[in-house]
Amino acid sequence: MEQENMINQIINFVQQHHESTASRAVYRRMLGSYPGAFNRNALSELRNSLETANPEEIESLYYIIK
Repeated sequence: MEQENMINQIINFVQQHHESTASRAVYRRMLGSYPGAFNRNALSELRNSLETANPEEIESLYYIIK
């Protein structure tokens, strides 16, 4: 699967299931902490981090949310 598509699916999942264990894991791995309440700035930071992450990291996060 294309990396950009995986990133979009990760972001969509986190938006829809913000409080899930999987979303918390994604935030912690990419940003170092979970922001708590839904926050568009944190979501933007997450997208930026995902776009600069290596493909193996993206793939592992994708499988966490699937």
